[in-house]
Amino acid sequence: MAVIRPLLAMTLGAVCAITFGCKPNAGRPERILLVTIDTLRADHLGYMGYDVETPNLDALAASGVVFTQAVTTYPMTLPSHTTIMSGLYPPAHGTRNNGTFRVPDDVETVAETLKANGYATAAFVGAFVLDSRFGLEQGFDVYDDDLPEENEVHKAYYPERRAEVVVSRALDWIRAHESEPFFVWVHVFDPHAPHNPPSPFAERYPDRVYDAEVAYTDHALGPLLRHVQAGPQGESAAIVLTSDHGESLGEHGESTHALFVYDATIRVPLIVKAPGRPAGHRVEGQVRTVDIAPTILELAGVESPEEIDGVSLFRYLDADTETPVTAYGETFVPRFNYNWSELRFLRTDRYKVIDAPRRELYDLAADPEELNNLWSDSLPAEARPLVRELGSLVDADQDVVHATLELDEETARRLESLGYVTGQAPGRKATELADPKDRVEVYERLQNTLGRDDLTPDQLIQEFREVLALEPENATARQKLANTLAEERRYEEALVEFRELLRVSEAGMVENLGVILLLLDDVEEALTITEAGIEKTPWDPDMHVLRGEALERANRLDEAVASYEKAIELRPEDAQNYWRRGAVRLKLGDGAGAEEGFRQALQRDPNLEAARLALARQLSQSGRAGEAKRLLEEGAQGGESSADWKAGFAEAQLASGDLAEARALLEDAHEEAPENTRVLALLGPLCGQQGDLERAAALLEKAISLGERGPDVRRNLGLVYLRRGDARAAIAELLAASESAPEDPAIWFSLGNAYLRSGKFAAAVEALERSVALEPDRQDARFNLALAYERAGERALAAEAYRRFLATGVKDEARRAEAERRIAELESR
Repeated sequence: MAVIRPLLAMTLGAVCAITFGCKPNAGRPERILLVTIDTLRADHLGYMGYDVETPNLDALAASGVVFTQAVTTYPMTLPSHTTIMSGLYPPAHGTRNNGTFRVPDDVETVAETLKANGYATAAFVGAFVLDSRFGLEQGFDVYDDDLPEENEVHKAYYPERRAEVVVSRALDWIRAHESEPFFVWVHVFDPHAPHNPPSPFAERYPDRVYDAEVAYTDHALGPLLRHVQAGPQGESAAIVLTSDHGESLGEHGESTHALFVYDATIRVPLIVKAPGRPAGHRVEGQVRTVDIAPTILELAGVESPEEIDGVSLFRYLDADTETPVTAYGETFVPRFNYNWSELRFLRTDRYKVIDAPRRELYDLAADPEELNNLWSDSLPAEARPLVRELGSLVDADQDVVHATLELDEETARRLESLGYVTGQAPGRKATELADPKDRVEVYERLQNTLGRDDLTPDQLIQEFREVLALEPENATARQKLANTLAEERRYEEALVEFRELLRVSEAGMVENLGVILLLLDDVEEALTITEAGIEKTPWDPDMHVLRGEALERANRLDEAVASYEKAIELRPEDAQNYWRRGAVRLKLGDGAGAEEGFRQALQRDPNLEAARLALARQLSQSGRAGEAKRLLEEGAQGGESSADWKAGFAEAQLASGDLAEARALLEDAHEEAPENTRVLALLGPLCGQQGDLERAAALLEKAISLGERGPDVRRNLGLVYLRRGDARAAIAELLAASESAPEDPAIWFSLGNAYLRSGKFAAAVEALERSVALEPDRQDARFNLALAYERAGERALAAEAYRRFLATGVKDEARRAEAERRIAELESR
């Protein structure tokens, strides 16, 4: 955090000197509402004189304080919001990009501070970029990030939900907490691309989709703003409304944001309405979003931490002269996403200096659109301190370019042995990388490609390859190419691109690479990649899930359970991870633990069919077929039954002994879904039981060829082969099954029998010993073990094994008599 201290030493003293007479806190508000509108320009609002209908924000501006020159720290959602919530600049809070960074636990947010001071806290966010995994959930009693799986407008963008949905969830929570002090943060994402304004706003602004979404967002926020200000408690409510960044809308050649740090994206709206503060007042001097956190703390009567970078906005209200405050900002998106140079800036009311391979200086008073670069060997005297200060900040903050590549020595060595020379491009100095100003056409070409929904996959692939022909180290083009190839199931080609991406990019897309490796059955490399991924992003539950899947495939089942448990710890509301953990526990022979996991999954998501089917199967296999049927009938209410559901119900029928009904269900499901592997896995053995061995083998072989990896499928195929007299093929399948489920006594029993049939008696002994050790009460395994000892010439061991078989209380008189006869023969030789 010391990186920014020289800057603050210059500015903070001046602020305090001229605001000594600031009014004391006018009384702690019982309601504090923070609203952040993503991607909202400062100048596209009605109260700023722009031609767009924003009546709710206009009314808030008329009743509060408007800061017309508010400057954000980063033109990207997560880093900017981290500054808003912490009062720290990015070099201090360490969050430098979306998706690949997480807010460190030791960064104290205003939510944490207010919660410790008696406020109930809740957050409601509109897009995945602020998902709880990225760390801003710290201090919130409720962090509502319930989002769809994909963006409903275009899959290339973050999943989001409309402002109306976010506001509705927030209002429900507020109404339930009316009687207690609260701090609520509401984030809405609608002005962000892709644009899809609803009616009637789309019709009102037919050629201005951005403005249409701004108008819609204002409309959606109306009920929230009115409710918080309603009633006796509302009279003392405090509201802070701002944005994380703006939108270029074509200025400087940039259509969106994140590439540059010009005012189009770093100037944001800022309104503060609070008790005792002047209504309709405007502060024209520069302020910063880093000042929002200390402002909220002052409202709550809480002293700001000494290390905080911002100062309360209220200190600017009573100043006799404009405050000479300096604002710092940056974007590392060019570096992390494209392998171009990062940009940093310092800004005052008068000047802005931008550190880039080709530096820039603008006189904002004379050139507010930043079109005339004044950088030269002879700088204006007033700008020179700013230039020196920015140079000092850049020199003191060089470690950030390695922040996402901190792998331990062993993991790095293993990656290099696989051909991943991590950090090659990131290791360069910024001056050795391209200036984003010189790459804006490439940037816009990619943005345009990603924003289109009329291109075929082949056209997308061609477009990304053309960009890479110009710029082989363009990380975004490489990532999109790899993803598109993967979506088209061109896995070998995708793997090449993902490997290259990890070599040249900090981001690396490790998760996607791991998925491809598992699809290609390269488990060992997947294990190495997922280990590296967890070292880079230990806070990401998806990486732990992928690691668990790789460990499952490697039969490191205890470790797989631990990976899923870590994912549950990080995201306890995700039902699928309880199901995954239950499935592995089942492989480990822990039926009770598996059942518990399946039930926990259904508690969190009653519609998770995989968990319902897994639980029904466990119930069927543990003698509770009736309960399994009831469970499945509950899940089928109000809808048509899927092939998976029919397979599950058929398994319950099999457990009940109703083979005819089970066969009918499975045949119906097979006709409906001929490549459903679970249907194939159940119908195959049933055909075998009814004498149709050829069809049984064909069905089970098809299930395996389609990716069915359940050990019971290979066991059943092995048994079919054994009945057909092909002991060698049976042993191969049963060995594969035993590797998948080493704790399953039935598999070892079947393998032992196959070895017996093929005359491999020593191997039969080993397999049957394993079966008996896992299930000591299984009488047929004990008898066959004795038989294997006998065939292997181990007469004493065989006689003792027969005695142990008899000691289990055998009720089958014929089998009992045979064991006694064999004991007598063995002892008479």
